[in-house]
Amino acid sequence: MGVNIMMGSLLPWAVWGKRCRCDIADALTMFVIKGTISMADISAIDIVPFIVEAGRRMGKTPREAEALLPLTPAVFHILLALADQERHGYGIMQEILARTDGQFKMGPGTLYGSIKRMLADGLIEESGEQPDAQLDDERRRYYRLTHFGQRVARAEARRLAALVHVAQLKHLLGGPELLGGQ
Repeated sequence: MGVNIMMGSLLPWAVWGKRCRCDIADALTMFVIKGTISMADISAIDIVPFIVEAGRRMGKTPREAEALLPLTPAVFHILLALADQERHGYGIMQEILARTDGQFKMGPGTLYGSIKRMLADGLIEESGEQPDAQLDDERRRYYRLTHFGQRVARAEARRLAALVHVAQLKHLLGGPELLGGQ
């Protein structure tokens, strides 16, 4: 199957593709200009320089953790739940509920919608492994953080810590000793 494309038409993809969360193959099929190129004729070597250049023009390269900040609370909670071990969807919901003492309740729509976007953004991946196939439901999908996901989680934690520090300086929280109390 051929794809219609014109030289330089991939430059807007880094901006446009990130907004619609599509991959490069989807972007290629959507840029209908002139001339037909077979998908077999296009490689990552041909495409990546265009994406990197477009990212530089936006001031961020595609794999900078800060490019995804600020995170939504749901995404950050999922990253935290996966920071210490692989979990399946229901396990992620249970971990978040327990860690927040029931203050943050995430429904399945929010969870699986976030997981889908996080997979597309390269923050998490399916592990493909189950702890014990005998004791576990084979339909469950387990997720784990990617290296990029760890970097994004750390960057968001630093961003939030800086905000808490400002709140302390403004006497909104008091000192560290009062964080749990008043």
